Amino acid sequence: MKMSSNSDSLKSFEHRRKHDANSTLAQIYRDSVPRIHLQTGFADEEIEIAIEKITRGLNILIDLCNLEMDHHALQNSDFNSDLDYLDSLRRPVFAGANLGYVVSEDALMLINNLRVTNRYEDVDCNELTDSLYRFFKICIETETGAGDMYLRISDALFILTTIDESYELEITRDLVREALGGKSLLKRWLLGVLAQLDTTLIDDEFTDDKIAVVRFFDRDYVVAYATDEFVTFDEMDFNLENKSRFTEEYVYGQVYRNDKIFPKNPEEWLSIVIPEDDQTFILGRRFYDTLEEAQESEREFMNWLQALLDD
Repeated sequence: MKMSSNSDSLKSFEHRRKHDANSTLAQIYRDSVPRIHLQTGFADEEIEIAIEKITRGLNILIDLCNLEMDHHALQNSDFNSDLDYLDSLRRPVFAGANLGYVVSEDALMLINNLRVTNRYEDVDCNELTDSLYRFFKICIETETGAGDMYLRISDALFILTTIDESYELEITRDLVREALGGKSLLKRWLLGVLAQLDTTLIDDEFTDDKIAVVRFFDRDYVVAYATDEFVTFDEMDFNLENKSRFTEEYVYGQVYRNDKIFPKNPEEWLSIVIPEDDQTFILGRRFYDTLEEAQESEREFMNWLQALLDD
């Protein structure tokens, strides 16, 4: 028992030292130029330096988190005390506040500035955005990090989805992978990013005469296309036993269960055919001028999604 107590005390001491190091690194990062959090705009020559600064900060965070997790994995056999307390020691300190907070704040400020000034396509942000998303997933999967930090990163990811569809595809891929694997750690935050995108698109595109489309997961990736007259579906084939589940018979069955009253518009059709259970969640809503345009665009998105899932 005494040996266990000494071991736990040492781990607590190491934990505090990491917190101190995290604070010191955050201050070193913040004091380096350019001081992004103090700026409302950037001269052209500053943008590349700002991107390099944030990317370096994110990569340092990722490396430190990976080192911590590798170290904890080697020490698992040493843990003999209170589980909740030890779980807190297993979580990577460097995924928490301090350095992670200031770097994510800078990332949001810079990405938003590049959007509003229409300069995003003029610079190479790929490493920065890839690292930001990787760091975000480490924080969520290890259940570390501060709420405000999560909000800043998810806001930055939302901005990226409005700029480049590839980010929406990556987020959709990760949600589908998690669902297929029976996990849900990423679900809340990534669905929040897609919901922000939905709200923006609905405000910009919705009119009564549009074809309404809903992407959803229900043990398969499914797309529902609704007109005033009917609703049809496209499905992927993760679970062959569920393939072709959403047929005309399914639609008419849903109508029958809803007092045999046929819907009069796309939204009413969607409200009766989208399953409502714990395994179903909405991945996106879109609006198109014609059914042909909707199917062509959604099938292209589905093909890209399948390619990412196969990669």
